[in-house]
Amino acid sequence: MSTGEHEYFTVEPTACTVPKRGALAIYCGDAPRRIEGGTSFSLRAPLLLIPQDMFADEADIASKVARVLNENSHLFFSSAKPQPQPAGKDDGGGWGWYAGSDGENYHTGPLASRDHAVAALYGEAGYIIEARQDLLPLSHYVDAEDILDRADECADDMKGDGCEPIFEATPEQVADLDARLKRSCDEWQAAHGLRFKPCAFTASRNEAWIEAIDPIDLGEACDAGVVDHA
Repeated sequence: MSTGEHEYFTVEPTACTVPKRGALAIYCGDAPRRIEGGTSFSLRAPLLLIPQDMFADEADIASKVARVLNENSHLFFSSAKPQPQPAGKDDGGGWGWYAGSDGENYHTGPLASRDHAVAALYGEAGYIIEARQDLLPLSHYVDAEDILDRADECADDMKGDGCEPIFEATPEQVADLDARLKRSCDEWQAAHGLRFKPCAFTASRNEAWIEAIDPIDLGEACDAGVVDHA
């Protein structure tokens, strides 16, 4: 990459030789891979040589080059590419308390505690619940069989009388397609940083009916208890 008009690093033929043994080298090699019955180790080979006396501190230069290469190792080795993490539990949200006039719709929340949820009813009778809204991974809602069935419906005009389904596959092939689709969805979602949050709760506990109570001065209890999960 250029900085202004000057390229700090270039690739060119060289007549330089290494006159004596012991020159530092930047070695590279793929990561070990688990195989049946053991581990496979990649052959490591010198990528760059740093002749002695060419730089004031060859060891420092070599360390810096190796660090930069390691930071960008994904450009050279597919095994170094970041693995997408399937979207799942929303670690930024977690459990919170909610309040509502009925057990289906909770109009206030998330709140910091059970007491804040009770206070959010302002003396009226209603429900409180502890719940969470985890992020949803798209891959959990993609199914190979559904896609094949849908494709067959879309290609209905390509069928003749008594024609069998066009997009037929063995159970093993369908399972392979399903795994590939889910993996692609996870990679796509991770690559774009997409966070799919449902409107409904993904888990709940401690639901309770709260009887109406005499009006009290709630002060700023409700406002203080609101938890920002954005």
